[in-house]
Formats: sequence, C-alpha cells, structure tokens
Amino acid sequence: MKQRLMMQVLVVSLMLIWGASSASALGLGTYYNLGWGSGEIELDDNDFTFDIDSDHKTRAIGFVLDTNVAKDSVFNYRLNVSLDKMDIDGGPSLDGYVMDHTFGFGVFRNKYVRLWIGPQINLSYYDDDDYDLDVFGIGVGPAIGANIHAGDKISFTITSGYKYNFLLGSMSSDDFTGYEGQYYINFGMLFRINDVYQQ
Repeated sequence: MKQRLMMQVLVVSLMLIWGASSASALGLGTYYNLGWGSGEIELDDNDFTFDIDSDHKTRAIGFVLDTNVAKDSVFNYRLNVSLDKMDIDGGPSLDGYVMDHTFGFGVFRNKYVRLWIGPQINLSYYDDDDYDLDVFGIGVGPAIGANIHAGDKISFTITSGYKYNFLLGSMSSDDFTGYEGQYYINFGMLFRINDVYQQ
C-alpha cells in the first residue's frame, strides 16, 4: 500500500515536470549513487523509550531529469528518482525509493562544462519485511555538481553533497522518530534535448 502510494506520487511528479518542460531544453539520463552516514531513532515500545544509533551505507541506481544541463543560463532544476539499498551496520538491509529535488545555480559555464551549486530537498521511503520496518524521510541539504559536455547531445555529470533527513516510521508496531545525516556522491550520463551552450 505504501509502496503503491510512493509510486503514484512519483508518476504524477514526472508527468507534471515532463508537461512543463516538453517544449524547452531538457536532459534525461541515469545515475549511480553512493552514500554513507549515521543516524539515530527514538523508539517507543509502549513501556519505555530508547535510542538507537547506527552507521549506514547506501547505493542506488536511478533516473535523472535536468532542465538546464548545458545552456548559458543561471538556474536549473534537477529531479533524481532512484531505487535504493541501505545497509545498516549490525542491522537490516532496507529497500527504498528516493526522490531528490535540486535547485541549482550555475557559477561557471562554458561550452565544455557547467559548475553549479544549490539546495536540495529529499523525500524517501524504506522498508524491511523481516523487521516489519517502515521509514519515511524528508530532508534538506546543499549540493554541488559538474556537467561535462561530450558534444552537443551527451553530458556526463558528477554530484556531491550532504542530506539531513528527519525520519518517521514504525518497527514491529512501535512508532519512532529520528534523524540521519548522509554524505553522497553520484555519477550520471544525460542525453540533451534542445540544450546547447549559446551565449
């Protein structure tokens, strides 16, 4: 049920963005993401409350859409949607869906490269059947990226940043709240549509 809701939100978001961007420049592609960080949850088991600290690593593969990969204009919006795997030290491996909304500002632009920085909003959902675990997250953080252009149609991209996520979930019918921080780096390739550098 929860996975179906996340997929419906994703499909609606993609349809709105595609409709708004179909007549203008666009970059579409895929990416691979690696992340590492730590977090803490406060678990209420109805008798007492206790904290759980953990370190984790993530790896993901996903789809990326960018409204300005190579143009000589300041702003770009980037959507990342991925299937994610989170491995918790001493704990479960969680399957997840992650959606990042990044608002970039080009600080350096020429026909070969675009460097940008900006804020990012993160939405996520993870679950694990063995632990009867469901986790929703919403977060913010800074991102920095570089788009390296290989001709007029293809660009390679590298992005790095930090996410601070607020967590809400349940485990074995016990509710919890928490937070997690994560550094990440991802690598991608974009196919550009009507998106070329012109001064």
